[in-house]
Amino acid sequence: MSRQRNDPSFDPTPEGPIGLTGEPRPRAEALALVLAWSRTEPHRAGECVLLQEDPVLIGRGGPRSDDPHPRVALSQVRPGFTTACPSPHGPNLSRRHALITPEGDRLRIERLGKGALAVDGDPRDHFTLEAGQTLLMADELLFVCERRLSALPVPPLAQSTDFPFGAPDRFGLTGETAATWRLRDQLRFVAGSGSPLLVTGPPGVGKELVARAVHKASAARERPFLMVGGATLTRAELDALTARTDAPFVVIDEVSEVPLEVQSFLARYIAHTLSLPLPRPRLVATMASQQSGARSTSLRPDLGSRFVMTLHVPGLDERVADIPLLARALLLEIAAEQPEIAQRFFSTPTERSPLGEPHLTACLIDRLVRHRWTAHTRELLAVLWAAMTSATRAEIDATPEVQRQLTALDESFSDPLALDADTVRQALEASHGKVVVAARALGLKNRWVLYRLMERLDIRP
Repeated sequence: MSRQRNDPSFDPTPEGPIGLTGEPRPRAEALALVLAWSRTEPHRAGECVLLQEDPVLIGRGGPRSDDPHPRVALSQVRPGFTTACPSPHGPNLSRRHALITPEGDRLRIERLGKGALAVDGDPRDHFTLEAGQTLLMADELLFVCERRLSALPVPPLAQSTDFPFGAPDRFGLTGETAATWRLRDQLRFVAGSGSPLLVTGPPGVGKELVARAVHKASAARERPFLMVGGATLTRAELDALTARTDAPFVVIDEVSEVPLEVQSFLARYIAHTLSLPLPRPRLVATMASQQSGARSTSLRPDLGSRFVMTLHVPGLDERVADIPLLARALLLEIAAEQPEIAQRFFSTPTERSPLGEPHLTACLIDRLVRHRWTAHTRELLAVLWAAMTSATRAEIDATPEVQRQLTALDESFSDPLALDADTVRQALEASHGKVVVAARALGLKNRWVLYRLMERLDIRP
């Protein structure tokens, strides 16, 4: 049964009906290999294969009648549907390059072909692969291992999937992981309300981009968009906002930096906007999450309580498989503004890629997906610029400068072997069982390091 609201600023689904698009079905979780890089087919990054129980072969080409085991079949997975893709391709891949056998929380990998295999950059012939590690095959394909559901949940609000797989959507959000699709679903929900909204997330994650996406997805999309810096906000600016009659969409950037003496006036401004007749101004604020995942304590209670809706933007450590897609999207954006970048570092333009594809190396992507990000997308952009600035060839590689930059940050992480069970349990309790947040608080490189530490210490999440 559908409902309508008189508030014209409430627009729960700007371009689609509200409601479930299908019956909910149980979804099993298993280890998956997600394609992070392909030498000959870079546009296929993000495709994955879920590995359940039986051994599978991976190599060049499709299945053959004499194959002793089924072959890996890559798929594009989106909420509500899965699209089968062609078999992996690469001239250095053997027909039967490796045998993959699931063993609980690990994958046993055995090299069968000529080309080398490497786990986290270390060449090996026989090894086990765990979530968070990478697998490079014959310098042709790079996979990142992670745990995934067999199908992405179908969101309550219908979502548009009419943009190419792995490309930015119409709001500029890039990613195909469950965390990114959950963000898209939550964004559509909060965009349909006129209530004050707080957008949180780690530094550099793209909170301003999300705030702009909320504006574009809302009924206020045709109204003025105003970005105001929290640190420089004054009472005079609030008075000027109060005097406006065009019902603007106002974003307070880093609201926790608003001077304490101004915060009470901001709280009153929010209360004032809610008392106005429709259409009324919409207020959104951004705020960086602390490493513990808690909100900043510099917000006055009377101000913090005004934000009745919260939208969390996940960090790169929560959507590792999206990092290659984000790197590609950032480079395409740069190349669109600076043609010389495309001329030096991109392939020949095609119908699929009008600017061409950036020449990213497996070594760089391997380092990017295994790096622990502290400034997230902003830091990723800085690393890409460092790679291009220090490049000596027509490819974007993990140059010595990039290696030093990433290593300096990686060496600041805690040694997991130095942490005892009580410390880990306290971090898990403080984070309410959220492993990603606890890993950040403990200074670990990523959540997979914490998972392995919990297994060693016999701690259940």
